[in-house]
Amino acid sequence: MDWDFRVPTTERLTLVPFSLNSRRLGSGTLNNIPFDGIEKLTGGAGNDQFVIAASGDLAGIINGGGGLDTMDLTALTGPRTIDLGPKTISGLLATFASIQTIRMPSGVLNTLVGPNTNSAWSINGVNQVTVAGVQLIGVGNIRGSDLKAGLATMSSRWE
Repeated sequence: MDWDFRVPTTERLTLVPFSLNSRRLGSGTLNNIPFDGIEKLTGGAGNDQFVIAASGDLAGIINGGGGLDTMDLTALTGPRTIDLGPKTISGLLATFASIQTIRMPSGVLNTLVGPNTNSAWSINGVNQVTVAGVQLIGVGNIRGSDLKAGLATMSSRWE
């Protein structure tokens, strides 16, 4: 059975481990109110923030819904690869949709893999890139998708 948790308005939602002894998928808090057993998180019409705690995860999808939505992965440890093709993040079961900003863990070399479509890439600053409408903060490596390998070209325009 799919459990879909919809965030009613602009909120900060944190995915955290619910149990001290075991990692529980789909557990977290919304405004300090715990929830458990959720497979889908859907943001409201406003700007939502999905914060993934060090051992938090979800077996389904995190969908930002409307607004300008952020997924914060800064509490995670170790380097991560985010793939904009299937919308996955290494080390997590959850996939994502309708997320405009992703904050990656700092102090490690994270990798961005582009989508399987032609996309505009913008390097916005140190370790910051925007591709396919998603801004990623904390990315050290970028590469095209494996499906487009050998066909991708990248250019920079510095002003």
